[in-house]
Amino acid sequence: MNVPKLRFKEFGGEWRSVSLDSIVERVVRKNKQLESKLPLTISADRGLVDQITYFNKNVSGKDLSGYYLLKKGEFTYNKSYSNGYPWGAIKRLENYNQGVLSTLYICFKATNIDELFLKHYFETTHWHKEVSMIAAEGARNHGLLNIPVNEFFKIKLNIPEEWEQRKIRNLFEKINKKIKLQQQKIDLLQEQKKGYMQKMFPKAGETQPEMRFEGFTGEWEERKLGDLLKYEQPTKYIVESTNYNDSNETPVLTAGKSFILGYTNEISGIKEASAKNPIIIFDDFTTSSHYVDFSFKVKSSAMKLLYLTSSDYDFYFVFNVLKKFEYVPENHERQWISKFAKFKVLVPVFNEQEKIGAFFKKIDDNIYLQQQKIDFYKEQKKGLMQQMFI
Repeated sequence: MNVPKLRFKEFGGEWRSVSLDSIVERVVRKNKQLESKLPLTISADRGLVDQITYFNKNVSGKDLSGYYLLKKGEFTYNKSYSNGYPWGAIKRLENYNQGVLSTLYICFKATNIDELFLKHYFETTHWHKEVSMIAAEGARNHGLLNIPVNEFFKIKLNIPEEWEQRKIRNLFEKINKKIKLQQQKIDLLQEQKKGYMQKMFPKAGETQPEMRFEGFTGEWEERKLGDLLKYEQPTKYIVESTNYNDSNETPVLTAGKSFILGYTNEISGIKEASAKNPIIIFDDFTTSSHYVDFSFKVKSSAMKLLYLTSSDYDFYFVFNVLKKFEYVPENHERQWISKFAKFKVLVPVFNEQEKIGAFFKKIDDNIYLQQQKIDFYKEQKKGLMQQMFI
């Protein structure tokens, strides 16, 4: 029977199989009158966002009149495939009243279906099989799937009656609201931390911070970052196989944004770390870094493993000294030896370092706890979506 695995008990009967063009209408309106000067891009995890926020620059052409003009509530399909999104992503415009998109996108609006139900449907993977059947085999041009527009609108979707659509969409909107509120808590904590960082470390040209713990006075002393941290090459800890599985024990790390790439069952070449003996992993090219207090392996040699040079320094204080730098690499070279180790920093006496380190560790632990709640809600949502849609 054409029914979902999990369903509200008041509903019965099979869902209908319909073609996309029977429930949506293609949007091809152009921005001829320059109604909008907001170029959008589609982020698989953040939805439709303005290019400046996402890329920190405008990557569209100067003339936006030939772009599609998308209105709030309308949808767009990005045929670019990426990690976790093998058949691209379909998102609804929610954060702006309107914006413009390249004509490489396929845009449409809901007509004979609850548009929020449709939004959540496209967050599942149930439409992937239909798209995979119309994609030209082997035709992936510059990261774009070759999906004929007319065939895209002929893909089949399974949908229930209107009342069940609304019931399903309301459930997922409630979960989304929880995630959003939780993210706001994290954003507030991060802003608070940023404010404390500005006040509890000396400003440029000064040798004492604006805010200090009671009992501490005097100037901070100048050091080089390389005086505080020594490095180890990660070569002997590189994972041999990338066949990761969440049931394995040892995490494989990158110093980039994703941090944990997966888990390996390899038992040799594991880098030991703990709360008593933590490590900083530092991306030698992008300069991003992570605090690590558990044993791990690494994906590549494009990082440094950093340790304290002496017990005269507090680890978490030094980690935050490192994180304070907002240096943007100007060329593709290894940054620790050439740049970061030479950067001059200011350091107080050990007891004050310890106080500052513990203060920021408490904030970061709270941020981590709140992030775990978001991860739980997202996993809950993912599991429900795969069972409540067909």
